[in-house]
Amino acid sequence: APFLDSSYRPSLFWRDQRVEEWSGKSLAAGVEVGVEHESNGKADLDSRSVNIAYVKPRLDWSFGDATHLVIEPKIWTYLSKSSKNPDIAEFRGYFNLRLNAYDEDGLGVSSDMRLGTNSKHAYLQVDMTYPLRKILSGDFEGFLLVQYVNGWGESIIGYDRKGPSQIRIGFALIR
Repeated sequence: APFLDSSYRPSLFWRDQRVEEWSGKSLAAGVEVGVEHESNGKADLDSRSVNIAYVKPRLDWSFGDATHLVIEPKIWTYLSKSSKNPDIAEFRGYFNLRLNAYDEDGLGVSSDMRLGTNSKHAYLQVDMTYPLRKILSGDFEGFLLVQYVNGWGESIIGYDRKGPSQIRIGFALIR
């Protein structure tokens, strides 16, 4: 009952995080290329799906051993859309920009920004993560997560609606 939608996004991709390195490994470039299917697993009137092909270049600046700044734009094209979301590009566009700054043993802050082809339809998600092993004594894996979300098209069933601004607290397995 508390879930409005549950989307699934299996992908098939090739990734090389170290295509090129400069300045004694303090700057590395990588790339990911793939195809992705997103659907909500529902039937009839609530069914939504989209298939994309994408490329995601990556720049990773390393400051010392554990601190990183990562820039990852994701550029895609739609391979197919369900008949119930033919105008999804107007709300989700063709481009996402992810910025991620983190210390491997400390705080991490990342953002995902997207703009639809109609420039009024923007989306922003900001995540702050902190290792659970630093908060709880023991050998805990994962992260405490505080997330801010605002904009259009967070879920595939509500791709054409602007959700309310939200702050969420939870746990993340990876950052």
